Parts: sequence; C-alpha cells; structure tokens
Amino acid sequence: MMKKIFVVLAFLTFWPAAAFAASFTATVDSTSAAVGQPVTLQLTLSGASAKDAPDTSVLTPSFNVVSQGQTTNMSYVNGQMSSSVGWQFVLLPKKAGTIVIPPVSVATDGGVLKTERIMLDVSSASAAPPVASGQNNAYGGASPSANAGEQVYVRTSVDSDHPYQNQPVTYTVRLTSPVSMTDISLQPPTASNAIVKPIAKPLITKTVENGMQVNAVAFRFLVTPVQAGKITIQPAVLQGDVEVPNQAPQNGGFGNFGNFFTNPFQMMQNNMAGFGFNSYQPFTVAGDSVTLHVRPPVAGVTPWLPLASLRLSQHFDMTAPVHVGDPVTRKIVLLAGGMTGGQLPSLKDQQNSADFSVYAGKPETGKHINSATGAVSGWLRESYSLIPQKAGKLVIPAVTVKWWNTQEDKVVVSTLPEKTIDVLPAAAGTGQGANQTAFAAPAASAGSSASAPLKAAAVGVPARGLSGPPWLYAFMAVMVVIVLCALFWALSLQRKINRLVAVREPVAEKKEAVAPKKEPAGFAGADKAATAEDLKNYLQAYAHDHWGTPANAPLEKVFAAATGQRPALGGAEAQSLVRDLAGAVYAGKAADLEDLKKRCKLVLQAAKGKAADNDDKAGGEKLSGLNPS
Repeated sequence: MMKKIFVVLAFLTFWPAAAFAASFTATVDSTSAAVGQPVTLQLTLSGASAKDAPDTSVLTPSFNVVSQGQTTNMSYVNGQMSSSVGWQFVLLPKKAGTIVIPPVSVATDGGVLKTERIMLDVSSASAAPPVASGQNNAYGGASPSANAGEQVYVRTSVDSDHPYQNQPVTYTVRLTSPVSMTDISLQPPTASNAIVKPIAKPLITKTVENGMQVNAVAFRFLVTPVQAGKITIQPAVLQGDVEVPNQAPQNGGFGNFGNFFTNPFQMMQNNMAGFGFNSYQPFTVAGDSVTLHVRPPVAGVTPWLPLASLRLSQHFDMTAPVHVGDPVTRKIVLLAGGMTGGQLPSLKDQQNSADFSVYAGKPETGKHINSATGAVSGWLRESYSLIPQKAGKLVIPAVTVKWWNTQEDKVVVSTLPEKTIDVLPAAAGTGQGANQTAFAAPAASAGSSASAPLKAAAVGVPARGLSGPPWLYAFMAVMVVIVLCALFWALSLQRKINRLVAVREPVAEKKEAVAPKKEPAGFAGADKAATAEDLKNYLQAYAHDHWGTPANAPLEKVFAAATGQRPALGGAEAQSLVRDLAGAVYAGKAADLEDLKKRCKLVLQAAKGKAADNDDKAGGEKLSGLNPS
C-alpha cells in the first residue's frame, strides 16, 4: 500500500514538469501562395530559454526572408508559471512548385530544438491578376500582395535579358496601387556574378492604367554582369503601409452600443468609417526573379566595350605661334550609349610621342539615365598637356577606339584625326630645360604615378618670363606702401606709450612718499644688523618708507636720496660708504661692520635733521635713532 502511495506522489510531483516540457513549433498562415506572394512563418519556443535567435539560413535557398519581430507570452496554468517566445518571419517564395520549409533550429539552455518541416504549394505569379492588363513586358512579371486586401502590385523588368558581359542593364521594380501607400522601404535585388547599384531616386507618379488612376513608385538599379552565362536577379522586397477602407456599421452612426462592452475599439473604428476615415495595413511584396543570359566578349575587341553608340570629339588650346616648351592642351571627350563613364577606357597611352612630353590631367566621368526608357549613357572627359621638345612640323598622334556595336552586332572603330603644328625654337632668354622644369614638378609630386595631373597654374604660365597687366603691378605696389605705413605708425605709437609710462613713474614714487614714517618691519635699528647684508636691507627699507625709493633700490639711489635731504652734506662720504658697503655685500671684501654702522648713522642723521625739525613743529612723530640707548 505504501509503495502505491509513493508512486502516486512521484507522478504528481513530476507531472507539471512533463506537462510543460520544452517545445519548438512552426506554423504558417497559408500553405498555398504565388511566387513573390508573402507567407507568414510563426516560430514558437515554450518551456526553455533561447540562447540566440533561430537559424533561418536554411530558408534562404527557396525564400526571401524578412524578419517581422519577436514576441513574449506569459501564462499561469495549474499553479505553474510558463512562458513562450515567438518569432515571426515573412517568406517570399522564389520559384513555383511544391516547396518545403525545412526544419528551423534554435539553441536553448536545454539543448538544440528543431521544428517540423512544412509543405507549401506555390503557383506562378502570372496566375494572379495584375492591376491593369498589358503592363508586363518580355523581361519581367507582376504579383499582387496577399495582405491588405490585395491592393498592392509589383512588377520587375530589365531593358535587356541577353546582354553582353560588362554591358549594364537597367533593372526596374515598380509598385502600384489604386489607393494610397506610405512608409515604403525596399531591400535591393541581389545577383551573383553581377554588380548591382541603385541609380537615381525613386520615381513617384500618378498614372491611369486600364481606365483606373493608380499611384506608382519605381526603383531602378544598374546591373552589370561580370561573367558570361546564366545569371538570376533575385527580386527586391518592398514593405510599407497601404490604405484599406473600413466597413461602416450596418446600423450606421453610433446606434450599435451593444458592441461597446465586447469590443469598444472595433465599435469606434466602425463608426469612424461612417465618417469616411480609413486605416492603413502593412504589406510585404516582391516581384518575380529575372534571369539574364549573358553573352561572352567577342574575340579581337580589346578593350571589350559593348556599346549602343560612341562619339569622340577633341579640342586644342595653344598659343600662336608655338615655341619649344610652350604647352599645347588637348581635350578629348567620349560619349557612350549603353555604358557609364567610369567603364570607358583612358586614352593616355595613345598620346605618347617622341616629339612631346605628355602630362595627363585628372579625368572626369559621369552617367545619365533616361527617365522614360531607363537607358544608360556615360561620358569621359580627359585633358593632356603636350610640351614640344624640338622645333619643326610636329604631329600630334591620332586616337582610335575599337568597340562592339550591340545594336548591329559588329565591330566599329571610332577615330580622332592627328594634328600637325608648326613649332618655333625657344624664345631668347629661355631654354628648353627651363620650360621642362615647370612641367616636371607636377609629375614628381605624384610619386611614381605615370599619369600625374599637370597643375593648371603651371600650364597657364609661359616660361619666357613674367608677364601680366600693368594694373596688377600698380595694385601690388600700393599694397606694399600701405603695409609699410602701418608698420611705421605702430612703431610710433609704441614709442609714445613708452614715454608716457616713463613720465608717470616719478608721480607714483611721490605718492608712495606719503607712507607712514616708521621703522622698517623686522628691524629695531641698524645697530642690530649682524652682517653687511642685513645693513644693506635695513637701509633699502628705511629709504623706501621715508623717501619713496623702490623697495630693492641700489645703494647709490638710497644715499642719493639721503644726500638730497641735506645738500650741504655733499656726496664724497656717501660715495665712499656705498663703495665699501657694496664691496662687503657683493664682492665679499673684508669690512669693519661697526665702522660701516657708524658711517651710515652719520649720513642718515644728517639727512633727517631738517626733517626732524619739521616734524617737531608739526607735532609729528620723531624718527627713532639708529643706536637707541
């Protein structure tokens, strides 16, 4: 009995885990579709945590895959919390027939899980009715979107499905709808063994097809096959929002209040439809894939140029007469139908001649797309500076271009004729070497490149000497005079400023002389000086406080101020005292410090005698003695 109870308890314990075992499933909204018609694939993971997004690489051989986002759901069943993660993808079938959606795998914390495979029945896109009949051409197809009420149609086309290798074709994807479209985005087409580049901006138009006005958006790409054989252009994928009319409520107006409690938002949407408001629904659509049958190059046509047309023109710029060393500019333009300017070959090698030094300018290229037909054309403009190396009749060589006419399937040779010019010897005062130097500099600045562009300034200046209009030299002379005058004025102004500063210094000293007459801070008297340096510092501080001399004034200025107080004292004693005290302080000479103190006291007492009398009369404070006792 106990054994049975144990089994029941064990079953009840592990039953929730078994009920919520990890699973990874795949479902589609429809098992039938047309080529380019979207099918929504829903992947759901339950009972486990994903380490990364599902691996959808197994889908790309048969589908164009567009990710639509990720969702997470939480649920509570029988006391157990569970969660699931969902991924949604839009699949666009690339071909008709029975197509298998292979198992998709995802890595989880419990290991790798896989979905079951799903079978799809894909029909040809031509089975779907286009917006207006007769719009498909021999090289494209059309397919409607399955969502948004099948309001959107897409067509893909190329202007030629049998191009030659290196011959670009214009690939056009055109989106049409009888209603409004918005937020349109595009994933470009792809092709192996071909270069795919967008050209121009999307062309947005309104047109009438089969008696109905439609909105149209056209995207164009230039597809250049680089290898002969069969090349498939996978279609571009377009997404956006399309206007979908709402269905008005049967009762009309706001009379159907019974739906408010079951679906209030739907009721409001239905009632807004009664007033003419429409909503937008997302769409995803792609056209048919396009196959190119690329033809190989024709032997003997080098370089290989498959063109619909080619025109050559040239123009010469030169002085008259032409001397040795004078530049002769040759400008050549190639205008090609059926190829961009960047694909046209340079003609530099055909400019070489023993009679000229050749310098190539920077080439210019461009392209043009016919907005009506999508036909491409291109141009190449080159400029060469030819420097004659000798006098006489010199021949500028002819230029030939061999190309393949794709309209008539034959070889055509286009030619620019040679040109003979009369070259005179170099003008007097100039030499051939000097002229060559002016044109060799651009080539050296470009390193080892053989096609270094010639500087326009070097080309336009003859090497026979300076030349120019007289007014230019007059203008330069006036500018030099103005600059010199400005410098002279600046120097004069600086000298005036220096004089003003020098005049104001004595005024500042007189103002400092009104400072309180007191003993210098840190000194009780000169008799307390322990060294000649202390005595010098005391004298400087005393003179600064009483006579307004600078704080670090030389001894000569200190005693000059002292003798200025009493002119009768004379300068001989002061000069002797300065010499002895300075020798002791600065030269390290031996000196009797006490004798220096006495001599300083005599000079200072003589200097303050008259000032002391004036202070007594005014009731002022008397100066303390140098040697108080």
